[in-house]
Amino acid sequence: MNSWIKIIPSILKKPPHIDVSIPQHLVPEPTQEGFRETIGDPQGQKKDYELTLKDGKRIHVRKFDKNYRVHWDWFSPAIDPINHLRYDAPHWWIASCTIGGAGLGGLCCKDRTAGAVTGGLFGAIAGILSLPSKSKSK
Repeated sequence: MNSWIKIIPSILKKPPHIDVSIPQHLVPEPTQEGFRETIGDPQGQKKDYELTLKDGKRIHVRKFDKNYRVHWDWFSPAIDPINHLRYDAPHWWIASCTIGGAGLGGLCCKDRTAGAVTGGLFGAIAGILSLPSKSKSK
């Protein structure tokens, strides 16, 4: 049986967010080697695990019926949730900015509906414009 510690260097050689499939019988349960349970985008997995590395990156493991799918993220949400959203989950970053903008717009305007729509639009634009460039050098 392999250890996760031996597998992590090969995961880090891949680009971020590119899943590698590992049969479950080849590695121990992730919590046995320091991973903690977390959440992730629903993709049919049974559980999610993460291990935050010393440099702030994270190894994200999704457990399926017979295999794990593993990739690395630029930022661990446990350490830097804002940059995790911006770099590793930009769809959630844009959604959060849109909802935040709609909430602020609805609170600040007499016509709450128009304010929420306008605020949501500005929030979405701000979210898109605040995304990092495609190239990441950390």
